[in-house]
Amino acid sequence: MAIIQLPTKPVLEGARFSQLKWLLYGPPGIGKSTFFSKMVDGERRPIYLNTDPGLRFLNVMKLPILSWRQFTDAVDTLVAKPSPLYSIVVLDTIDILFRMARKFVCDREGINHVSELEWGKGSDMVRDQFDLQIAKLALLDQHGIGLGFISHSKDVEVRGRAVKTSKIVPSMQGGAYTAVAPLCDVIGYAGFTSEKPSKENPDGIGRAVYFNPDETYDAKDRTGMLPAKCKLDFDVVRGYLEEGGIEEGGGEEVEEAAEAPKAAAPAARKKKRKA
Repeated sequence: MAIIQLPTKPVLEGARFSQLKWLLYGPPGIGKSTFFSKMVDGERRPIYLNTDPGLRFLNVMKLPILSWRQFTDAVDTLVAKPSPLYSIVVLDTIDILFRMARKFVCDREGINHVSELEWGKGSDMVRDQFDLQIAKLALLDQHGIGLGFISHSKDVEVRGRAVKTSKIVPSMQGGAYTAVAPLCDVIGYAGFTSEKPSKENPDGIGRAVYFNPDETYDAKDRTGMLPAKCKLDFDVVRGYLEEGGIEEGGGEEVEEAAEAPKAAAPAARKKKRKA
């Protein structure tokens, strides 16, 4: 048995914004892909593994993905030799990638639908295919490369004891969501808002992103630095992260582990009240 060196002090690792794992979901055309396009970190730029032609008007690095096999080849290439050119790998959209994984399993097994296999086996095969590739990409953060997931949104009915309510959630299938959501440091819902008409915005239609979980939509902010709501613009979001010190991550030793969250919490709460 090999003897390993165990930690003796708590360490606050931190992270650069580009090392985080993001899920951004919302209606088509609201600006989700544009949001990630601004995640520039020095000389590093985002790379998109895109499954539809929605990026044709964005000047970004992109690799069109037409099949699950092509996606797995791209993942293996990215992982085998992580490139210093990339700040974040953006999967646009994760909805279609999951359907590609399902089609791959069906073609391999010679069936039309995963339900044709014995109970649960087909779905498990799809999840195994999908989870493995996402897990590989998640390890790119060790090389300073983050991971972004883009999904559309849908309304679902939530049944309570006395009332039914509507909730906005990512449109990806449940199997994809259960694999992606736990990995993500940030989950943001991008939605349209009503604003006062102006010369720059005569229609009075704004775009916002929500980071605090609510009974009407899914969201998450593991950093504790983001506001409940802000403009759907990564330059704005970057300001909150930089103000919160996330750009300074790098393995700082913390003498008193309990003091770190106490010091950060007031600043985070203050930002949320401003939002």
